[in-house]
Amino acid sequence: MDVALKIRRLLSALEKVGETEMGEKGKIEDKLISLLDSVMKEDLSVGNVMASYNDCVKKVDDMIIALKDAEILRKQKEEEEKRRKEEEERERRMEEERALRRRIEEARQKEEEEWKKRKKEEERVEREEKEKEERQREEKERKRLDATLNAERRMEENVGPPQESVANDLSTWKYGELRDAINNSTDIEMLMACKAEFHRRLRVYNEWKMKTSNQNGSSPLPPCRPLPTTNCTLKNNEHRYFKIPLGGAGGQQGLLYIHFDGQWVGRQMEMRPGQKPALMKAGKDDGKMMHMSLEQSGLTRRKGAEIKGEEFDTVWTHLGGEALSVWKP
Repeated sequence: MDVALKIRRLLSALEKVGETEMGEKGKIEDKLISLLDSVMKEDLSVGNVMASYNDCVKKVDDMIIALKDAEILRKQKEEEEKRRKEEEERERRMEEERALRRRIEEARQKEEEEWKKRKKEEERVEREEKEKEERQREEKERKRLDATLNAERRMEENVGPPQESVANDLSTWKYGELRDAINNSTDIEMLMACKAEFHRRLRVYNEWKMKTSNQNGSSPLPPCRPLPTTNCTLKNNEHRYFKIPLGGAGGQQGLLYIHFDGQWVGRQMEMRPGQKPALMKAGKDDGKMMHMSLEQSGLTRRKGAEIKGEEFDTVWTHLGGEALSVWKP
């Protein structure tokens, strides 16, 4: 009975054991059931029964060990599969991140290229606008010069020949005759006519010089000699002073100071940024000075252009110019 009980307990324990790959569980169960029948029928001796029982126990133990090994192997495989899936998931996420970074970089490059195109287009438009403005300024300046030249020509046409009391036709006089008349004559009308004739010749010379310089690059004639100075100061001459802003390249500004001794320029100052101020006097720097008369310049009609003589003389002496003594009765 003890052996039969052991066999039944072993069968109960065997039911809880999982099936092996080779089907050993069914074989052991069949053998135990057969052994239990033999014990109940008492067909076998106690020794044979115990031997068969121990053999079944050993097989059950081996089967349990095999099942444990199989479970360990299964867990190992599951762990490996889990790690593989995690690795694949990590690779997938990394690939998604790389793809996202590529898309972001492509979008950035595209945006940068579009910005460069817009910048280039803006620079082109700005360059064209500047060129247009420059052309407009040049056209405006050309029209102004043309208007000034036309005004000078109209004034020359309207002036007519000098009065017989002053001189005959001064245009036929030689330079030496004009010089002697200015240095020696005390006739106010003669002096004024000689000065006007000199400035007319200087203006014609400068126009000719500019024309031939543009064509040939040099002038074959000698430079115009300066107007001779005279010790005779006309008490009836009116001294007037003007300050005019000057335009320049790159938007730089300058100032032009002009002192009119009667109808003609007696002193002139030019100041520009980054340049040494230029001080000029009649009788010395006539070739560089403005050769229009006061009436032709139109400065008397220009609002805010006329200044006081004290302001002009202050700037003149500050820049190193010699003080000018003007005789007053």
